[in-house]
Amino acid sequence: MAKPRAIGGDVEIRGATEASYGTVPPTGYTRLYARSSDLDLERPLGVDELIGMGRRAQGAYYERAAVGGGVSIPLDVRALGFWLHGLFGAETVTDNGDGTYDHVWSDAKSELPSKTIEIGHARLSAPVFWRFAGCKVGSIAVPLTGRGPANADVQVLGQSRAEAASSIHAAAAQPALRRFEQGRGSITIGGDTVAYLTGGELTFTNTLEPVETIRDDGLIEGIDEGNPRASGSITVRFSDDASQQAVRNAVAAQQPLALAFALSDPEGWSLGFSAPRVLLSGAKAPIAGSGGISQTFEWQGEYAAAAGHSLSATLVNDVAGYV
Repeated sequence: MAKPRAIGGDVEIRGATEASYGTVPPTGYTRLYARSSDLDLERPLGVDELIGMGRRAQGAYYERAAVGGGVSIPLDVRALGFWLHGLFGAETVTDNGDGTYDHVWSDAKSELPSKTIEIGHARLSAPVFWRFAGCKVGSIAVPLTGRGPANADVQVLGQSRAEAASSIHAAAAQPALRRFEQGRGSITIGGDTVAYLTGGELTFTNTLEPVETIRDDGLIEGIDEGNPRASGSITVRFSDDASQQAVRNAVAAQQPLALAFALSDPEGWSLGFSAPRVLLSGAKAPIAGSGGISQTFEWQGEYAAAAGHSLSATLVNDVAGYV
């Protein structure tokens, strides 16, 4: 039954890789999962007043339109590959011969693919589908708290938005949903699991820069990739455990360490992020009361010559590849 007002529960999100920047592909879409989204076009207002006009309101104008926003996504076994492909580019795939595949991405690519993302309100009496072309995935933030399903926030920049009354690919397949759980996560530093870990966060950005050339349609010319940067934090309950002491020793000696975030699944699927060379900050261990004492270390990744990157992501699932 058609509805007069849109609700989030009826939203359909599809995505596909563009063959050339800003050109909407007619097919090849995947139905995606999301928790929320504010990806959209906005056109802010500005004021440029003139003198000698008396005491009157004047000078309002429209600023250049911008397409962008965030999408909160579940870290799931299959559809997540769409976003990792946008974040890092093409992956290296290994067929394990048993119906599973290892997908490995890294930030070594000099150029990223662009995507078309469609967000549709199909249940409205007059359906509305927004098509965002020329989209690049700018960043991802992955928190690890130990409770609930694992999620992430991705930021997207785009070139244009067009409206349609129907989906460009209504028959797009949606991968079977299976979410990773935070309770099956781990963080290792220097190859050792960090003891008494209570939380952590990984953030990666491509440092995207929109190219705002002068053109009659008001659109950006493209989006350039800047230097990739991985960073984050880990929070532990302060202790004399050897793994924590190793971190403190590395900080004192100003020595880089390898860091890895990992999520596993009872069916054998897994997701991991690996930073082969990170520096950790010296961290206070404040005593806030009679309870446990927490210590938060900030970290920042660097390019590791031996690995050829500063961050990699590995997804093990039953999908043959992502394009």
